Amino acid sequence: MQNQFLSAIEQICEEKGITKESVIEAIEAALAAAYKKDFGDKDQEVRVTLDNESGEARIFVSKEVVKAVQEGGKIIVEGGVLTGAGYESGCYVQPAIVEAENHFQIVQHETFAPI
Repeated sequence: MQNQFLSAIEQICEEKGITKESVIEAIEAALAAAYKKDFGDKDQEVRVTLDNESGEARIFVSKEVVKAVQEGGKIIVEGGVLTGAGYESGCYVQPAIVEAENHFQIVQHETFAPI
């Protein structure tokens, strides 16, 4: 599927006379917008990177823990991205524990990370 996807991008570039980078940027922006619509909110900071060799998409979402602290929360256990063998994708995180009040955004909205 990924090879077909990359082949389709290359075909669009050839037919329209545009660069591969501009097509990939447009796809990244569209994926970020779709993610916000389906899984987040319109004010959420979302960034998507598309590997132009493998076709793999990676989605980066703003740090919810930072928002909780800005709202007055207290970090009890600081999480972070796991590194090392088996974690090269950057998709795995250590859990964080945050003392938060019920009205904080982090409590009111579903977060797809162990917080």
